[in-house]
Amino acid sequence: IRAVRQLPDVPIVSNGLSSLYFWADRYSYAIPVRFDVESGLPRPGYAAEMEALRRRFREDGAVLVLFDPANLLPDYAPLSELVEGLTLVGRYPDGEIYRYESASENAAG
Repeated sequence: IRAVRQLPDVPIVSNGLSSLYFWADRYSYAIPVRFDVESGLPRPGYAAEMEALRRRFREDGAVLVLFDPANLLPDYAPLSELVEGLTLVGRYPDGEIYRYESASENAAG
């Protein structure tokens, strides 16, 4: 939570919406879920939501804040898919923070 409070004013995507809202006073976007809660069937809009999520990382500078990433709900994409193309920028006892870094940012820094 302390690390999230220190983040610049960028969009946050997380599996801990209420924790971020109550403890860090930050609104965050939910990670898309793969399955419909009621039917258990794959959600037809999932692929489009994941592409929109990736665009948010690339274009809006959004960060991914994961609480207890080793134990993500099975409704989410596997961790490797969620963090694909992102760079780990912070690891803490209760979670991890990832962000997109373009090739030009990597070359400059």
